[in-house]
Amino acid sequence: MTLKRLEDVLLEEAPGPAASFTMVHVLKAIYLLGAEVSVGRKKLAASIGLGEGAARTIISRLARTGLIETSRAGCALTRGGKRVYSNLAKKASKPTAIRLKNVDFGPEVYTMTVRGGARRIQSGLEQRDAAVRAGAKGVMTLVLKSGQIVMPSISNVDRDHPAFARELRQKIDLRENDAILVASADRGITAEYGVLAAAWTLLNKKRPT
Repeated sequence: MTLKRLEDVLLEEAPGPAASFTMVHVLKAIYLLGAEVSVGRKKLAASIGLGEGAARTIISRLARTGLIETSRAGCALTRGGKRVYSNLAKKASKPTAIRLKNVDFGPEVYTMTVRGGARRIQSGLEQRDAAVRAGAKGVMTLVLKSGQIVMPSISNVDRDHPAFARELRQKIDLRENDAILVASADRGITAEYGVLAAAWTLLNKKRPT
């Protein structure tokens, strides 16, 4: 239930301003604030990629839901916010820029791993569509099953693309049943939005019974 608190940030207040941001901005804010003691409002807005008005709204919403507290020094996670960040960090790695030599991607690439996410993936189309809606060119969705990197319903990457599989293992900490998400875009922040959107489809989905 801890991550469900993130959805409350998107809920509109009447007669407050309508949200001009999405879950990817909320996730990016939580990852950023979780890594630092305090972040100034201008730095937070610039890092998330929001304009001044949208930044004020998301900061207000984060504070209203008890995830952050604000002061002259900037914004910082509350105790409850730290619990949300800790839970998020356990379930999914921080979005990270990566350079891959053995596959043809766009100029900017970001990756995330979702622990246990392999159990929530069907074909990978849901993750691709979420990444595209967030502005990315697309996302490659892979899983680690029985020690093998696999693209669901398409190929065994270890067998068919061994150089790429080796590169992933060298650059990413992989564990059994991980989902590996690799998003590309022309701009770094857009690739990051894409991989966050893809990850949220897995973080926000119940595990099949």
